[in-house]
Amino acid sequence: MFNYTEFMAKRGNKKAQFKLGQRYAEGQGVEQNYDQAIAWYTKAAKQGHLEAQYILGWMYGQGQGVTQDYEEAVKWFEFAAKQGSQEAQYALGILYSGTGYMGVTPLIDYEESIKWLQKSADQEYAEAQNSLGESYEWGVGVSRSIEKAIHWYELAAKQGHLEAQKNFGRIYKEGLGINQNYEEATKWYQKAAEQGDLESQKMLGTIYLESKGVEQDNQQAALWYRQAADQGDREAQRIVGSMYFNGLGVVQDYQQALKWYHLAAEQKDTESQAALGMLYIKGEGTDQNTHEAIYWLKQAAERSNVQAQIALGEIYEKDQRIEKNYEEAIYWYRLAAVGWGWDSEAQYRLGKIYAEMQDSGENYQREIPWYLLSAAQQHIGAQFALGRIYLKGKGIPINKIVAYTFLNRAAMKNGLAAEARDTLIETLTGEEIESGKTLSKKMDEPGNFLIALNQFLRKENKIEQTKEI
Repeated sequence: MFNYTEFMAKRGNKKAQFKLGQRYAEGQGVEQNYDQAIAWYTKAAKQGHLEAQYILGWMYGQGQGVTQDYEEAVKWFEFAAKQGSQEAQYALGILYSGTGYMGVTPLIDYEESIKWLQKSADQEYAEAQNSLGESYEWGVGVSRSIEKAIHWYELAAKQGHLEAQKNFGRIYKEGLGINQNYEEATKWYQKAAEQGDLESQKMLGTIYLESKGVEQDNQQAALWYRQAADQGDREAQRIVGSMYFNGLGVVQDYQQALKWYHLAAEQKDTESQAALGMLYIKGEGTDQNTHEAIYWLKQAAERSNVQAQIALGEIYEKDQRIEKNYEEAIYWYRLAAVGWGWDSEAQYRLGKIYAEMQDSGENYQREIPWYLLSAAQQHIGAQFALGRIYLKGKGIPINKIVAYTFLNRAAMKNGLAAEARDTLIETLTGEEIESGKTLSKKMDEPGNFLIALNQFLRKENKIEQTKEI
């Protein structure tokens, strides 16, 4: 069969020449040889063989088997395009756009690009229809027109074009030039997701999980996130891990949570590293392992994950399985307390740890500034702690009004604070109680928490000094 094809090719038969070029290009029955492939494709193309012309354009454009040469690519694509090849017309449109599957080209001519994309799209070539839609959406080479973009996206999407389905879904999701419609968006994202598109699978997961325009369906969310996770997407892996951990849309399974968090953590997903560390601390889905927990928590903490920083601080402060290390605990708490997170829980824990160290004669009253920073963010524990400090006067003058203010603020969510406040009220005058309430209101004014407290304390101090005189 090969000998006959070669015989006919040498006699000038363009179909045989094309077939012989194809065999050399793919190594079918002969050793792969791009030089021979190019030679026979060129012979066929010069005789007007449309497919040979297109393939030559593609090989020169991609630099496959030859030195990349965009001018040669354009020459052969144009021969095929003028014969009506929708693929060649599309390829010319992409080459003249300056970007695309053939890389960044120096042939930017938007007018030529649109001309050829239009010719291809008019022949119902889905790739060209989608590209033309993108050109109209972003106003590249044409006046921006969402209506025309929608027209071309829809035509391509209905032919099963994946990118067009995503684009059409996005148009409906965002309500661009059309009434926002999550039901329609979901329909088109699903078509793309069923073709294996990872972004669409994640989008469907989000739509169903967050009930964005559709009825919440955690099982559907889990199904689509799982498909994206199976493709190795670390965000989807983390979300699947979280869904197994919480039993959301799936049967709760800590071992599965551990598995998916592990996969995402190994791809340096910070939240997964923190979650994995917490699983090892608690022994959920695995044996309790403090050293493994520390390893993963440090990975996350060093990338500014506040949850991991606080968890590390707690391990070094309290975990009985390792030697207590206040210095390490303070280091990690401080990162969370003063870093990007400015975390009130970390600030509160710093206050507590300094209070514990104070009891042993160290760092006297270093807890107060941290409690104040935390209380300014409405942390109940910090407010309760400050109430007791001002009530007992540990290292500072007793101030029952300030003590009442903090205890009253904490009392809304803390029963012990409520008991302490009620006991304190019995020793206060009505005027003192009103003074505390007024202070609390001033502290609630934006940016005024510490200012109001300092002004009140300075005023109180002046009154005391006057009484002494």
